[in-house]
Amino acid sequence: MLDKLQIPKDTPYWWDTVEDKYYPKFSPSTSKSIVDFVVIGAGFTGLSAAYTLAKAGKSVVCVDQNQPGFGASTRNGGMIGSGHKVSYETATRLYGAEAAQQLVSEGLSSVEYTVDLIKHLKIDCDYQQTGRFRMAWSIADYHAMQKEVKQLKGLNDHLTLVDPQNQHAEIVSPHYFGGLIYHQHGGLNPRKLHDGLADAATEAGALVFADTPVIEIKKNGLVFSIRTPAGALRCNKVIMATNGYTRQSFAFWARRILPIPSFIIATEPTEQVASLLPGKRMMVETRSRHCYYRASPDGKRLILGARAAFTNIPQAKATATLRNLLNGIFPSLANINITHSWRGYTGFTFDHIPHVGCHEDIYYAMGYSGSGVAMAPYLGNRVATYALSEDQETTVYTKTRFYTRPYYRGRTWFLPALNVYYACKDVIENHRQKKDKIKRKI
Repeated sequence: MLDKLQIPKDTPYWWDTVEDKYYPKFSPSTSKSIVDFVVIGAGFTGLSAAYTLAKAGKSVVCVDQNQPGFGASTRNGGMIGSGHKVSYETATRLYGAEAAQQLVSEGLSSVEYTVDLIKHLKIDCDYQQTGRFRMAWSIADYHAMQKEVKQLKGLNDHLTLVDPQNQHAEIVSPHYFGGLIYHQHGGLNPRKLHDGLADAATEAGALVFADTPVIEIKKNGLVFSIRTPAGALRCNKVIMATNGYTRQSFAFWARRILPIPSFIIATEPTEQVASLLPGKRMMVETRSRHCYYRASPDGKRLILGARAAFTNIPQAKATATLRNLLNGIFPSLANINITHSWRGYTGFTFDHIPHVGCHEDIYYAMGYSGSGVAMAPYLGNRVATYALSEDQETTVYTKTRFYTRPYYRGRTWFLPALNVYYACKDVIENHRQKKDKIKRKI
């Protein structure tokens, strides 16, 4: 057992489950003088796009400003689910009933695509179709779930409503008021998935380079020039797949993507995990804290993520915040050590919906808003297909509006104010929950 005063590792737990993979830096001598495609970003999106393009017989170079997999693709909680966090009702209000139905449909398709890809490529990433249990933080949240199930009838029938009296079969905690099971969802090891996609892309013929930041993109006639510190790349088409790690010099995308830090902890192994999560599902709350947690693939650790802050607070403070949240949900884990505490940037959009498109002849797919494990590989494939065929109808995500705000120029100067706003919201939600608990006892 770790010393109680030992500082947790600040790298993801997932990184300890595999051997490190290192990729070469780009140099002009390592690729053709001109290639068909350059993909910027070697996370789930970029590698899926590179794999799709290489399988189609195109010459592809995929570059990353860090080691591939350094970003959110390997820093997430390893929960694979459909689509996005926006409700059907909200999507209808934003884009109309037809588009909302397509968004639900493609959300389900993203899970099917990514799971099929894992099986087809034989990627050993500890995938399990566990289902996801979305837990109601209040009675009102449970009633909203009842309404949602009715709205989605015929669109998504892989749902089961669990009333408060029966939630003990899913979780041993006094805090919730029932919930909703999404049966198609599951869990996996995101680092293993990433490395499997990288292997598939390179085996298909794509070149993947690390530590190769793109400084500038220029188009001369029909050919792009991609400037890097090591020299220029020339290509016919470009795909931008940078999401929460988009550089501010790429102004169009930087003004539309908000890099929000996501904080996660992992406990030391403990036999308590199995008894606390008897349903063995991925767990997500409805409260604004956005707590989500799961057992590690071997069932021995509890991995929990939540909103510790919207800004880059010190790691010790983030660890303490998540520790307190964990203790509040499972008091019996109060003496369990935290072995890993890390963060990564998620790419949020203003409508919390991913977007695919083409701006000034540069294709892009990004904006997963915290729900990218299934959607990023799927939209990597879709944006590659779009770039190959010039057919926008490959996905409904080309029809949603990838907009910005006049006050946002790529610098999230307003996030400290959001910390204050959500701190107040946390107080209100917790107060309402206490009142609901009193009602439940009565």
